[in-house]
Amino acid sequence: TMYSKNCSLSYARHLFDQAPQRDLVTWNSILAAYADADDDHNNNIILQEGFRIFRLLLRTSSASATNKFTLAPVLKLCFMSGYVWASQTVHGFAVKIGLEFDVFVSA
Repeated sequence: TMYSKNCSLSYARHLFDQAPQRDLVTWNSILAAYADADDDHNNNIILQEGFRIFRLLLRTSSASATNKFTLAPVLKLCFMSGYVWASQTVHGFAVKIGLEFDVFVSA
């Protein structure tokens, strides 16, 4: 996340793509980087890529591999996108894995 905090989302993504193994911290970090990205010119691309990374995580890991630190940036992406259906889908996923009442997710 050091690179994403210093406005280098592309380098953070490069490091993510080159990681030989991705643990939950790696996934959460790149999702947070996309959720925190501030680029008015490429906002739609950033949102779509953030969602794509979340879908990739779900395809390559079990649902139990996610936690509140995974869902918080994804919910932020949903809010930023204005896609109500996406927020509802992520909320349904949170219910499924038992995080519907977690303060970190519901905030």
